[in-house]
Amino acid sequence: MAFLLPLILFGQSLDILKKYAKERKQKGYKCLVGSAILSFLLLINIIVIIIASPS
Repeated sequence: MAFLLPLILFGQSLDILKKYAKERKQKGYKCLVGSAILSFLLLINIIVIIIASPS
């Protein structure tokens, strides 16, 4: 059950990334840093999912 939490976080951060993609088209470079941080968090979530999932 513990590996469900990173999956939920992964889904939420994907939604946030979609919102940032829309904002980036409007605002330009200001959202670039935010999306870079979010994609780094996505990478951490993927690693956590791989570690936490029973193999």
